[in-house]
Amino acid sequence: MVALLPLGGALFSLAERFWLPGIVCSPTVLLIKSFACSWLYAFAWSVDVANKAVSFGILMNYWVQDMSPYLWLGIFLILPLLFNLLNVQRIGEIEFVLTSIKILTLVGLVILGLVVISGGTRETALLGTDANYYPVPCNETVIGNCLSAPGFDCTIPSKQALTLDWKESAFKGILTTGTAGKVAAFWDCFVVAVFAYVGIETLGVTAWETECPRKSIPQAVRRVSNRITIYYIAAVFVIGLTVSSNDPLLLLPTAPNPQTPGRIYPGAFIIMAERAGLPVVAHIINAVMILAVLSAATADIYVTVCPPLSDEVD
Repeated sequence: MVALLPLGGALFSLAERFWLPGIVCSPTVLLIKSFACSWLYAFAWSVDVANKAVSFGILMNYWVQDMSPYLWLGIFLILPLLFNLLNVQRIGEIEFVLTSIKILTLVGLVILGLVVISGGTRETALLGTDANYYPVPCNETVIGNCLSAPGFDCTIPSKQALTLDWKESAFKGILTTGTAGKVAAFWDCFVVAVFAYVGIETLGVTAWETECPRKSIPQAVRRVSNRITIYYIAAVFVIGLTVSSNDPLLLLPTAPNPQTPGRIYPGAFIIMAERAGLPVVAHIINAVMILAVLSAATADIYVTVCPPLSDEVD
């Protein structure tokens, strides 16, 4: 419907025009509902801007641990706000560049993960953990046991004792043990996965400023759905084979904590690179994640402003 009738109020103008006017309620009530929906949608995305600001602080703490995270929140909001002062074409160009960097990095990480799985790196795998929660060789480990090497070689129960690791246990429970713990773990992952897909509907919000929307919008919807599915499945597959569910680094808080001194690890791909003995790659990943958060915040602010403003224009 957005491609057929790209109105200024986007999805909310469609609700006003096609929500059974005269049967469900009067046109005045429909207008009020459309107006309220657009502002509620804007409020929801404005909250997500704050979420991205917090993520930026967590990512920066990977490099600088002795600075207050509140300072990063103020610094972060400057660029997305400045980007949204530009016209739509410039915003689109900025998003294109940032998104291209994200996609190329993700493809590179999937390839790197396959190389790590195959044992193709020359660096020594750091499968132990020292007292400051830094990856170290196995002979220097202090916290927990040394992790088994990543790869496809699963332990055969008939030949040697099983060691609980990501190769032998498809589901690892949380909160409790047994089936209930595994269901809770699945639900926890499910909620996070659903949140990751939020935002695809923004294609409909941008329809009124898109050239040839009847052609470009359906193409964009199909491409986004297919590409996100491929990227997510490939990323989860690689992380599942390179990052152990028993890794103590996964249990660290995402903010500096006096009880767990040392560096924090804001992403599973960073842990993969650190464990593979590739710290430079870990820093590159962190930098790209910062650009990704910047890109998402820019889109959030655009979507926050667009529905109410375009509703007024329409």
